[in-house]
Amino acid sequence: MVAAGGQLCVGASGLSYVDDQTVGRTTMRRLGSTPSDSLDWTKVVSERRVSFATAKYCLLSFLLVGLIFTDLDCKLLPDALTLPGLGLGLVFSLLVPVQRLASAWIPFTLWRHLPFSYAWRAQSLIDSAAGAALGAFLVWSAGFLYFKLRGVEGMGLGDVKMMAMVGSFLGMELTLLTIGTAAFAASLFGLATMIIVWLRRARRRMSRAGEAAGRALPRAWQSAQLIYRFYEIPFGAFLGITGVLAFFCGDRLIRWYMHLWMRP
Repeated sequence: MVAAGGQLCVGASGLSYVDDQTVGRTTMRRLGSTPSDSLDWTKVVSERRVSFATAKYCLLSFLLVGLIFTDLDCKLLPDALTLPGLGLGLVFSLLVPVQRLASAWIPFTLWRHLPFSYAWRAQSLIDSAAGAALGAFLVWSAGFLYFKLRGVEGMGLGDVKMMAMVGSFLGMELTLLTIGTAAFAASLFGLATMIIVWLRRARRRMSRAGEAAGRALPRAWQSAQLIYRFYEIPFGAFLGITGVLAFFCGDRLIRWYMHLWMRP
């Protein structure tokens, strides 16, 4: 999350504001320089201390952290983060390969006539665009079905644009992992919230109104079910958290999950 003239950082004591000078000095120190020295970025890049892959990791993490906290605080996923992020995800696919899935269905004969440097970039761009389209479609279709079934808007277009952005960085396979784990985590959160509210309201009825447990529990449950209908779960925050998890650990999680099913 960025503030004017500085940024918010997460530390052991919570969120703290750090001005730009402090950020600059810290960055230079980590790159092996001091504020008084001129930072030779050509040397830094040539020595691979900063790479396009590193920039991609940092950029997506920056965007998702901002979206997570914005959704938790305001229930909003601003276009100022999601739409530029979508464009940058597509651009970075030309610099850092995206996990192949969609492009693997294209016959090899269409690629063999292209130079390798062009072929892998074209494949990566296709996989990035396919990941963006898949993420946006799945979230949009889930929100559309929820609205048709219950007559209440389940997810806004902010979630759709966010998953398009995430999909452009991750590709199709990790996009599926992100949405699946986010839906599972959000369901557990919603169920836990209902149970906590139910028990608290039942306890309050028994202590204040003197109701018996057999009467207080069913009535409290009817009241707690209103959470299911009216409480807005910040699904964008779950998408952001699982997106970061998939970006850094997704391949290992998929291999672990597949290994479970392949055991004799």
